[in-house]
Amino acid sequence: MTHSRLLPLGAAAILILALVFLAISRYDWNVSALLHVSRDFGEAYSVPAGTVLYEDGGYDGMLYYQIARDIPEILKGEPTYDSSYRWQRILLPTLAFVGSLGNDALLPYVILIINVASLLGSFWLFLLLVRPSIHTWTAILNPAALIGTLFATTEPLSLFWVTLFLFLWKRQEKRITGTQVLVLSLALLARETILLLIFPLAAWYAGKRQWRDASCFILTLAPYLLWMAFLFFKTPFSFEGQSTGMLAAPFTGILALLKHIFTSPNAYVLSSGAFFLFFAAALILVSRALSEKKDVLTFLLLLSLLFFLFLDAHIWGVITSVGRVVPALYVLYALFASEHDSSVTRTLSGIMIAISLVTALGIAFSTHPYTLA
Repeated sequence: MTHSRLLPLGAAAILILALVFLAISRYDWNVSALLHVSRDFGEAYSVPAGTVLYEDGGYDGMLYYQIARDIPEILKGEPTYDSSYRWQRILLPTLAFVGSLGNDALLPYVILIINVASLLGSFWLFLLLVRPSIHTWTAILNPAALIGTLFATTEPLSLFWVTLFLFLWKRQEKRITGTQVLVLSLALLARETILLLIFPLAAWYAGKRQWRDASCFILTLAPYLLWMAFLFFKTPFSFEGQSTGMLAAPFTGILALLKHIFTSPNAYVLSSGAFFLFFAAALILVSRALSEKKDVLTFLLLLSLLFFLFLDAHIWGVITSVGRVVPALYVLYALFASEHDSSVTRTLSGIMIAISLVTALGIAFSTHPYTLA
């Protein structure tokens, strides 16, 4: 690897670790603070002594943490914690359980290592794939990457597998291999919204009558479907009452967001408003590009952006939700912008990086009242 790639990779490592250290410094350098475990949740599930317990509520990281603790019970069909909606995102909890050797006290560290390594791995692959520029930074300086790391959620791992798939796919001149099928299957086990990448790719290849490649993308669903079947038949699996209510009628969430911006603005609403500006500009830019040239990556990026039109108001209401929902969006955008480099795309990439860093700093500087388990 040349210095032109080593220097950005080193800078990325320093930046990500600096944000992590800033976040945990407010909790006596306790890494478990990244899990955002609420006191009620921690007491209910008897988390290890020394775990940071937030007095003002928790966040998704605590749920994946508990699923990781629960892996043996889930496999026996006797989970102590029921979060069927998130059981489908089993890859991060499984890797964390294996990496910690089943030691609950080590889980916060292992989850952090997995997420940081995933981001640096993604960036490294991207630097090998395209010429380093401002666009390459959007592959990791995006809400899914930074929020996912600071909240100990699944998006960084999902980003890595998506990036690895696209890296292999581009290197193989868009021919599909068994390795790519496996990689995309792992991405799906990390985050189910990778279906927004799988189905359009299958449709694209089917439209070109490349039936073998189209069927390979359908094959990527097999591990996910087998896992879901296991959950359905061997555990008290049910989505009832657990769905996030993510989808709504087109434009419903966006209109609610715009209304709140003008009537009751706050930091959460304004953060989503900034993301909306990126979304709207990217949607216009990508639509124009696809009308000029029918390209599969531009097609995939457009469909990812169109999905945001159907998100519910509570998803659009805060960037920690809307920014994480489609991790593949950022890798697709980074590739698109690298291939369509212009003053417009550079400005758009700058906006994405600014939104991401401001959001991450806001999270890192926040201090919640807490106790220790």
